[in-house]
Amino acid sequence: MFEKLIQKYKDLYENPTTCEPLVQVFYPFPRLYSIKEALTSPEKMLANQMSAIKARLEVGDDFLPALRVDFGTAQIAHMFGCPMHIFEDSEPCCGAHILEDIAKVDELPVPAMDSGWNPQVDEFQRYFMEHKPEWLPIQHPDVQGPFNSGHLIRGNDIIYDFYDDPENVEKLLMKVSDFMVDWIKYTTRETHPEEGWLYDRGGVWRGNARLCNCTLQIVSPTIYREHIMQADANFLKKIGTGRVHYCGSYTEVIDDLFKLTDMTNLEIDAQYHDVLATCEKAPERTSVMFCDWSNEPGNREWYDKLLNGDIPKKKNIVFQAKAENLEDAKRVYDRLKNRLCG
Repeated sequence: MFEKLIQKYKDLYENPTTCEPLVQVFYPFPRLYSIKEALTSPEKMLANQMSAIKARLEVGDDFLPALRVDFGTAQIAHMFGCPMHIFEDSEPCCGAHILEDIAKVDELPVPAMDSGWNPQVDEFQRYFMEHKPEWLPIQHPDVQGPFNSGHLIRGNDIIYDFYDDPENVEKLLMKVSDFMVDWIKYTTRETHPEEGWLYDRGGVWRGNARLCNCTLQIVSPTIYREHIMQADANFLKKIGTGRVHYCGSYTEVIDDLFKLTDMTNLEIDAQYHDVLATCEKAPERTSVMFCDWSNEPGNREWYDKLLNGDIPKKKNIVFQAKAENLEDAKRVYDRLKNRLCG
């Protein structure tokens, strides 16, 4: 059903110099059920996602649909023992850390696969597989990076630990990284649509998993380089390559992320990172996805710059823009697509 679009995404990696730049446009639409309701019912969670996919497909952009069993961003930390907070209409979040002393990291047990919410993840994924349209793939549940989850497990004192006991911080991050690999392989054992390709963020990318590095915003690029980066590299290598999400504003850390040899796509916020400068330093086969995650209405300066002719030479790029409604989304897509490919 989406064979041509799937190949366009694969071309970002396979044919990086001749591929077509891609554009997605997101616009707001209502949920059928609250997030809290969806957490208690696979039927309601699936209905929410099918409704969202229907709305997104009406734009006619380069959005590639996939389903995801979504229990929030703290599933790994919850499996390690952290409590969870559940809200009515916001994603669940971690309620508290559980590792009181970084020196006791060796005593922190590796979770069993039936701990935390993982039994519900299995249940919901089986329901999705039985009731979804045959053509619609299932992507892996949200998985944060080793530092994102390590911060939740240890709490804010991990910032001091980087200076007072960096060796044990690195042990914690590597323990989380290795568990993430095992968890991804377990949760995708029946749902992974194609080995070596990952459905995520409205596209399909070279690799088998994504990791999120949102929490890098609270540490310096030097700390990332010296104490965190090896855990990211470990995850990407053992999982068989993948993509990385970074929503922070530190431009310097982008240089280090591009040194992750098993990273095939980097997803960043276009309001903080200059499109031309980022594309110039990106490795040829590493595609870049620029998203507008700004809180204000409309798209930030990057949008006008593109429309005014600041077009990167790099072809394997994807833009996820914003719009106020469906008709606006169609206009934004046409303007960006024509400018990038015209």
